[in-house]
Amino acid sequence: MVGRWSLACVGIALVLLVGCDASSGGGGGLSSGSGDSVVPSDPKAPFGGVSPRTTFSMRGKYPFVNADRFFSGIIGSKTIGGVSFDIVKAGYDIASPADLGKDGTKGARTLVRKPTATQLTFAGVEDPGFTTVTLDPPVTFDLRPPVGEKKTYQGAGTFQLSPTDTPLKATATLDLTLVGDAETVATAAGVVHNTRHFKGALTLVGEGIPPGLATNPIAGDVWEHPDLGVVAVDVPLIGAHMGWEGEQDYGPATSGPNYCKKSTVLDDKAATMTLSTYDRAQKFDADKMTHAKMFLEFRFANDADAQQKTLNDAKMLNIQFGTVIGYFNHTVVESSISVLHPEENGKGYKFFWAFVDQAAKNEAGSNGIAYHVTVTKPGGVAPVKVSARILYNLLP
Repeated sequence: MVGRWSLACVGIALVLLVGCDASSGGGGGLSSGSGDSVVPSDPKAPFGGVSPRTTFSMRGKYPFVNADRFFSGIIGSKTIGGVSFDIVKAGYDIASPADLGKDGTKGARTLVRKPTATQLTFAGVEDPGFTTVTLDPPVTFDLRPPVGEKKTYQGAGTFQLSPTDTPLKATATLDLTLVGDAETVATAAGVVHNTRHFKGALTLVGEGIPPGLATNPIAGDVWEHPDLGVVAVDVPLIGAHMGWEGEQDYGPATSGPNYCKKSTVLDDKAATMTLSTYDRAQKFDADKMTHAKMFLEFRFANDADAQQKTLNDAKMLNIQFGTVIGYFNHTVVESSISVLHPEENGKGYKFFWAFVDQAAKNEAGSNGIAYHVTVTKPGGVAPVKVSARILYNLLP
């Protein structure tokens, strides 16, 4: 029972600490800003913030879960007391974020909403077949408190360790402090700069809570980036550690100009990234008569490698810009600046770019294709952080 309670409580702790899904630590599109609601005119524009469409991948350890890779994103909404809350699902033992909404997949669902750009309201967390926590009323957190000022939040509600258990009452007290607003943290994608660092401690009191948990606050640290969302979570008491690996967003449009973008790290565990217009809706709905602007930027993930590796090292990656049956020529060039991630400039990194502005007008068959950017890291090549964007036209 204590082991199961530890898993449930760390989930609640992470939710309360960061205002996002507990299992993955990812922002689920809720952590910062509304993201890109307008299609940019330049494929080399800054990557931009997360949106309600953004899905995330994280790597790390979570108690009593064998998986080391987690995905999160919004899968729907639920009305509570006449107010709509987003359902942010965090899943594991799935192939990709596209599987988050499928019935029967493992993971937890968190109920959250953002009443303002700097607030987040948490209503509960549901893990079907395991635990349900409901706050009554929901609790609203300040996401941008002054540095060094401790905020204390209290919530009351009920919990069930299984759907057949009788709901038990409990209260939670969270002490939360923003200890720094320009910190650097290591993640699965290398170091991330300019993050907000929160420290928190959660205390639980109520029927059925083991004495060890009731008397030992669950302390944790969370690092949040203004564009990437939550990038790292550390809860030492129960050995939970998560780091940002990547994210993807397939754009706001249903026809006409649209974008898709992805950022991730490639290493020996996950050596290939593909950004494809097909993955927006699993359809060949890109206009082959209109040029697609496809931009790729990458650097080596490790700080020392990012400063020392050369263009010759970069050219060891296998890169393809193409459609289902063809590809476009490209050239990789070196730059001292990042255009997709300008927050990384000034660190001494070398960045590498490739760009294609092409259509597939001569491709056989009716209109309706898929454009893609694929990058593969061969064995023996150091890990790389890869980001890509495609601007294209969607068919009606």
